[in-house]
Amino acid sequence: MRWKIESSFRPYLLLQREFWRGWFDESMAEVGAAVFVAAFAGVGLLQRRLSRVLMIGLGIGYVVFGLMFTMHIHTHTYYHAQLIPVVAIPLGMTVMLIVSRLRQTCERWYHWLPAAGALAVIVWVWQTETRSPLLKPVFVFESDLAAQEIGTLVRHSKHVVFLSPSYGLPLQYLAEVTGAYWPRSITWWLYRKPNERALSIDERLAALGFTPEYFVISDFREYRNHHQDLMAYLVANCSRLAETPQYLIYTSCSTGSANRQ
Repeated sequence: MRWKIESSFRPYLLLQREFWRGWFDESMAEVGAAVFVAAFAGVGLLQRRLSRVLMIGLGIGYVVFGLMFTMHIHTHTYYHAQLIPVVAIPLGMTVMLIVSRLRQTCERWYHWLPAAGALAVIVWVWQTETRSPLLKPVFVFESDLAAQEIGTLVRHSKHVVFLSPSYGLPLQYLAEVTGAYWPRSITWWLYRKPNERALSIDERLAALGFTPEYFVISDFREYRNHHQDLMAYLVANCSRLAETPQYLIYTSCSTGSANRQ
């Protein structure tokens, strides 16, 4: 577990507002805002001591887990899986309340008003959650056909440097290539370790552990915004093999040219 702790436990993130915002956003993406609101409404309905203790214990475990894996808790939805039972326990109480009020509707209709109000809030939150584009993550990957074209063009090489969505994992699988993801010269400030310095093109090339045969670019937004140095290096020292709206491929790079960039 040493590598996992070293890569994920970064306590300095606790002082960043974006960390807590990311934690909240990822947790809502895991359980859903409407479900969370319904569960919150059921917390006060927990009467059995065992149920309260169980929920508190699970909640504390979830928080401790998040404080340990600070890097991933605010960036990866599936790190919030243990939040599901924490929400499910009080959610069950809310459902039971609604069902019991439904049974009494015919006899005393006014007993239904609290449950109707809670249901209206849940429906409103659900509608907001499903309609808002801000709450829907958008992932744009290469199409299967484009990835297969890339694999053919680079001859399914094992020495490919790629700048693709999701660290190039879908591309490697579909194009049947291997290699390494090209890092930025310096990590984004939120993830940056204290005293981290920017790395040159030469330093990043040396860290690959192999001589690249091809550079594949398919994440053009990342390329334009954070890799101007790579862009200048490829234009000055490499030959463009292919260019389409979905990908850009360079090859035949001259060695020892990075120092001039």
